[in-house]
Amino acid sequence: MAKQASQSVKTPTSTHNQTSKVVGWILITFAALFLLLAQSSMWVKNTLMNQNEFKSIFMTTIMQEQNRNAVASKIVDEALKNRPVIKNIAGDRLTSLVSGLLASDMGERIIGNLTTKIYSYVTRPNPQNVQLNLTVIKEPLSALSSVAQTVGAKTTLDTSAIPDTIVLVNAKEVPNLNGVYVAFIWLAPIFWLLTFGTFSLYIYLGKREYAKRVYRSYIAVVAVGIVCLMIAAYLPSSLGAMVSDDNVSEIVTNLTTASVVPFSTQAWIMLGVTTLGVAIFALRFRIRKVAMAVLARVAGPSQKASK
Repeated sequence: MAKQASQSVKTPTSTHNQTSKVVGWILITFAALFLLLAQSSMWVKNTLMNQNEFKSIFMTTIMQEQNRNAVASKIVDEALKNRPVIKNIAGDRLTSLVSGLLASDMGERIIGNLTTKIYSYVTRPNPQNVQLNLTVIKEPLSALSSVAQTVGAKTTLDTSAIPDTIVLVNAKEVPNLNGVYVAFIWLAPIFWLLTFGTFSLYIYLGKREYAKRVYRSYIAVVAVGIVCLMIAAYLPSSLGAMVSDDNVSEIVTNLTTASVVPFSTQAWIMLGVTTLGVAIFALRFRIRKVAMAVLARVAGPSQKASK
């Protein structure tokens, strides 16, 4: 009888502990998920949907020589796609010329206009193809036709043969996530509240072992930080692979790489702050002991002087 009574007492306690553990793991899992969404929403708000920040990143990246060469190569390929002879003879020199033009004041205006179109593509629903206006560089493009005239009159490049615009980004190739971005901005405060709420509730429900729960919460934050860094590392190449054109793919990859730098910075700051916080928490008793010792030394002379 005594054994049956003891078993009947232990069973509810065991069930309660098991339920508490399950609830705890559910809470910390959702807390980590909310933290990831909160970090993502902050990046979307401060980088993608911030026009000044977006244009600054885009202009700085696209004006780098590697990216200018990719844009210039795309321009030359489109401008001379019906003139293979000129392209074979003068294509490389023409690409170099266009790349130099893009680095000039005239090129900055072209890139500035392109930046506005890219920003509209990212932030507006139902985006159109991103087109690059070539009207201002038709004459420089035509100027190199003299290089190819040595192989015959038919190789002369007429400005009328150069299209006024070329499609740099096809709207069907790169997915538009405007709806997701807008949702992230609106839900950002909720994500942060849910993050702090679930972490706090997780620690509160396990207050008997709150130290362990604080450390587990730290591990969850570290896991989210690693996921953020992995996203920043692999997202550029993934988006670039969606574009069939090699030149445009390179541009998309490099632009995405520059755009996710703030996301990586957020992750490192989060890891640094939480690591510092947990270190202080782990040394809280020692810090208190040292503080009390310092106060005792400071208070000692004053007490003796009063006597």
